[in-house]
Parts: sequence; structure tokens; C-alpha cells
Amino acid sequence: MDPSTPISATSPAQEVTVYTGDDLAHAGLHTQTARAMHAFSIYRQGLTDNTRLRQHNDLESFCTYLGLVSVSRTVDELEQHPSAWQGITASLVAGFQLWLESQGYAVGTINVRLATIRQYCQLVRDADLITQEELLAIKDVKGKSGKTARNVDRDRQRRGVPTRIGHKKAAATEVTTAQVFALKKPVPPTRQLKRIHDQLLVARDALLMGLLFEHALRCGEVAGLNLENFNLADCTFTVYREKTDETTLQILHKHTRIAAETYLALLKQGIPGQLEPRTTGPLFTGYKGERLSKRAINARVGVLGKQAGIAGLSPHDARHFWAYDALRNGTPLDKVKSGGNWHSDSMPLRYAKRGAISNEGVRISEE
Repeated sequence: MDPSTPISATSPAQEVTVYTGDDLAHAGLHTQTARAMHAFSIYRQGLTDNTRLRQHNDLESFCTYLGLVSVSRTVDELEQHPSAWQGITASLVAGFQLWLESQGYAVGTINVRLATIRQYCQLVRDADLITQEELLAIKDVKGKSGKTARNVDRDRQRRGVPTRIGHKKAAATEVTTAQVFALKKPVPPTRQLKRIHDQLLVARDALLMGLLFEHALRCGEVAGLNLENFNLADCTFTVYREKTDETTLQILHKHTRIAAETYLALLKQGIPGQLEPRTTGPLFTGYKGERLSKRAINARVGVLGKQAGIAGLSPHDARHFWAYDALRNGTPLDKVKSGGNWHSDSMPLRYAKRGAISNEGVRISEE
């Protein structure tokens, strides 16, 4: 073609494709959704099993409430799909709080469930599915504590509404030092218990009480112990603390050491025709040789507590006693924090505050 020849306006050489931007907008929306779902997945991967289960229960309760206001959601949708939260408002969260109060849930439980909702709403905001203003409004729907919480419970009591549902205790069962000594009863001489099975059971219970009351282990930590965790030559044992994801070394206190020596020796000996000798595997087992579950340990502690005249004793009550006992005996706060396997100061400080004598050291004029 002659370069001087003009090109027609309709020539294919001049055709221009017109883009509407819909394809980029669609791709951007897809990417945004994928990024949000990834954020949900990463968040949940970082949770412990207990936290994941607790949040599942929180969201299950939220789904029940949403159903009452004609909104259909499942727990799986709320856990995995950010778009399932789109449209969430502070009014809905406030309504959820009032509904939980009317159902008789404990104030602490309500506070935890609101915290779960706020956490997921933050993730939803990060995905730009709700506005910053709405997120701030949702965060303003806070739980109640202190005097306000007590007033809520008093009001519910006047109206005949329960203030706690479920099996969890409202407060720890208080035990005295004398009662703990009775629970940590020494292992009786062999001649007093002729059957090896009886000797083994008594030694097991003594070791269980020692691990709870002298070492402040959580129920799950006791359940996870193996025989290999104990080094009786050094009078030490190791324990995996699932809550903080670390393994700690502890020196065996006197009662626990004696009980461990007796119990491990009996396991090594075995019971002819009933129990094979062993030096490895779960520390505590049931009748079928399987690892004793947390539920079984809780039940056994309740039975032993009842025998000692303590109603409703649980493994966690032992941690409460241990903390108070350690502080009363002059243990520094940082040692209580380390021994109890707390990563923050809040819990040991709470025990210290409750156990403190408010007017200790105050000097006044007296006759």
C-alpha cells in the first residue's frame, strides 16, 4: 500500500476494542473473596483445639439467635465464608447479647461469645465486607463486668431468670489445707493392702492428687502424661502444657515423689493374669488399658473429694488452692506465674489480690 494513501475510518486497522472494566472488576472481587477466605483459614489454623471448639459453640449459639430473627446461617458458613457475615450490624450483636441474658447464660460466657463475634467481624472488615464505622459500632457492644455484671444477675434473679446454665461451676470449690492433706493421704504399707490391684489403685489416687495439688497441673496435662515423663533418679518429671505449647520440667514435691515411686514400681511389677508389667505408655489407664480421659479424671477427683467431705471437687479447684497456698507461703509472684504455667500476670495477680489481707502492715494508734 502506498504510504500516502489515506486509511478509511472503517478500516480494520483502526478498529479499537472497547473495555467496560467488568472483567477486571469480576477478577478483583474474586481475588478479594479468596483473600478473605484465606484470612479466615489462617486465623483458625492458629487456634488451639480448645479455642476452636469454644468458638464453634459460640457461633452455634449465634446461629440459633439468627434463626429467631429469620436469618439462616450455619456454623460452617460463619467459620469459613466471610460473605456469610456481610450485613452484620451492631444492632444484631446487641440483640444477641440481650437474648443470651434472657436465656440464663453466665455473664462470663456472654462476654466470651461477644468477643468471638467481634473477632470475626474484624476479619470481615479486613476483607472490606463491612465498613469501619460498622465495625466500631459492633466493638462498642461490649460485655459486662464488675458492678454492672452483678446488677444484671440481680435483675435476672428478681425476674426468675437463671444466671448460669450448664455444668460449669460459678466459683471454685474452696478447700482447706487440712482437707488437702487428707486427699494427699500417704500410700499405706503393703501389708495393709494384700491385693496388688488395691495397692495400685491407692498409689494411683495418691499420685493424681499430688500432681493436681502440689504441681497445679491442668486436667488435660495429667491425662497426657506418660511413664517416660518421670525421672525418679533426679526426682523430676516433664509435662507438655498444651495451653502454652511448651514442655516444662518440674521437681517432684515430697508427696508426689513417694506416690510416683510406689505407683511406677507396682506397674513395673504388674499383676499376674490381669495386668502386664510395663515401664512405658500412659501414666494413668482405665480398666481396658486405655489412657484415662479428662472426663474420667474429673469423675475420679469428684469421688475422692466426696470421700474427704468435699462436694463438687474438680481438678481445677486444685489449681486455685495451689496458687493461694503458694502465695500464702511467700512464693514470689513470678514463681507462681511460672509454676502455674501462666504467660500473663493477670491470673496470678488475681489470686494475689483475692488472698491479700487488705489492712496488712497498716499501723494505727492503739491503747
